[in-house]
Amino acid sequence: MVSTGTEKLTLEQALRVDYQRKLVFVSQGLAEGDVAPPIAGVEFADGPSIVYHFKPPEEPAPAGVHLFPRVLRDWAETFVGLQIVLVVTGPTAEDFARDLRAIVGEKVTVVPDPFGKIRTTYELLDSPRGMLFLLNREGHIAGRAPGIRVENWHYLSQIVEVHARGEPSQTENMAFAVRHPKFVVGKPVPLAGLTDISGNPAPSGTFRGQVTMVYFFAPGCEPCAVATEVTKQLHKEFGHRVQFIGLAHLLSPDTIHWAHICATRYEEKESWAWSLPEGEEGARQYVEDTLTELKDYIAGFDFPVFVDWDDRAMGAWGMGLCGFPSWAILDSEGRLVEMIPGGAASYNLNGQTVKSTFPPVDWLQEMLNSALTAERSQ
Repeated sequence: MVSTGTEKLTLEQALRVDYQRKLVFVSQGLAEGDVAPPIAGVEFADGPSIVYHFKPPEEPAPAGVHLFPRVLRDWAETFVGLQIVLVVTGPTAEDFARDLRAIVGEKVTVVPDPFGKIRTTYELLDSPRGMLFLLNREGHIAGRAPGIRVENWHYLSQIVEVHARGEPSQTENMAFAVRHPKFVVGKPVPLAGLTDISGNPAPSGTFRGQVTMVYFFAPGCEPCAVATEVTKQLHKEFGHRVQFIGLAHLLSPDTIHWAHICATRYEEKESWAWSLPEGEEGARQYVEDTLTELKDYIAGFDFPVFVDWDDRAMGAWGMGLCGFPSWAILDSEGRLVEMIPGGAASYNLNGQTVKSTFPPVDWLQEMLNSALTAERSQ
């Protein structure tokens, strides 16, 4: 039995609870085109705006150690005419907001949201800790992106610069952007520049012809080790009826290069990016070494693997908040039938350590069988 508060759950029940939480996580947040709700005390100007939501951990580090307020301050100083509103949610919101104001100054409007009322109106019901919404001059959501990190700082800055000029940002086609799932389920998935590990582009018909299960993973992801074995098991069982394809997350040379610059510029000495090689040549070598590691990792795969550079595919498919490992099921026309945000963990079951994915393997089997049944009925 697994304890969840005062409730005792079987392992399978606990895995399914974890999966339901993941589904809520992935589908949250206002979507592109939605009207941005008003924020008490904030008067939005007749121009482009950004609303950045942040929820500190229960015992937050000082505001000054976080990257995002320094980046927001620099955006406010660089992009003239752009209005930036920073909403801080949680029991520590008042104190944290006070510290943030000392960093961002008057050019960023900081709004404490201790009870999460504003966060709820933006339909952010769970983590992520940081979420960025682009608002156009009509007050509609023009784009969505995850919280600011060293690896996405450069791309987010490009999105924000375009937005500040009043131009369509097309965030769904950019690295690290987050399309809302409701726009992609039932639609053909874009290839978004996918290549194989040798750099060859994915053929145009890669995701068509039969039901397809796509496995999203990252070579250095610890839970992916469990999910990879589960995916291999599914391939052995369904491989004669279902096409399996792997999408490996890797950071591009350009992203590695700019991540190091970000870490250096903002003195992010605790960040992994601080130790990255300098210069474009060093970034290319780093990525080549990572590709070599990936080749070793997928040596036991019996299905093709493509590289999802900078999460472009995950973002364009509405899975930008899924994380790794995750799966997606496509129909024979290449349309997204179901996104499956996943995970894996070890559990103590009757004194034995059990490693399992959530959703559990039997649920993944049910999903594939349902997709095959739906395909036959068409």
